[in-house]
Amino acid sequence: MAATRLLLLLWGGALCCVTAQTPEQVMVVPVGATVVMPCPSNDDDHIFQFWQLAAGDRVVGPTNLPSRDKYKFDAPSGTLYIRAVSTAEAGFYRCVAKNVDNKRLVVKAVELVVRSSPEDLEDSIFETSLFRGLVSVGAVLLLLLLGVLLFLLCRRRGASELAGAVDEESRGEATARRGTYNPTTVPVTSPQKPGASQGVDNPALETDFPRVFRALQRDDKA
Repeated sequence: MAATRLLLLLWGGALCCVTAQTPEQVMVVPVGATVVMPCPSNDDDHIFQFWQLAAGDRVVGPTNLPSRDKYKFDAPSGTLYIRAVSTAEAGFYRCVAKNVDNKRLVVKAVELVVRSSPEDLEDSIFETSLFRGLVSVGAVLLLLLLGVLLFLLCRRRGASELAGAVDEESRGEATARRGTYNPTTVPVTSPQKPGASQGVDNPALETDFPRVFRALQRDDKA
């Protein structure tokens, strides 16, 4: 029994050195409560081995149970029970499980926060809720900002397309008003023979003009 406990302690110490301090879960409880801590490493592909307590030099498992009145665990699931928890027991609890295929160990941590008074517990719950609320509000604001940017981009693109269409229509109307040169619309003049008379195109006027002129001369003599 002593050799097994020593082996577990050495094994737990080595895991303590290599395990990251990022917990899979954070539990906040008041002083004197009974903690029910599920093993985050245990699943269908892993088998529970033991818990390393927050102190770092104590382990709880099938072959080692420091105090039956203080600790209890469920062998299939690895759930750890801690009765009458105190502030000294706050910290990181690491659950060790073994893969059923390659026998590799998986270690995941749970952080236990013990509040000394109900007011501290309420403050902790409020801080956690506030943090989650701020994260949610930040996510919503980010989505709104992305939506506004997308709307402005689409609006700017639509305005550019409309301006291009208006310019093209204006150029078409200006071209229609100016008209286009067509050689068939130019009047054709017949060439005149050299020395041809450039008189009035009125034969009657040309015929009566000498008689009128002679009549005027007779009036002047009279």
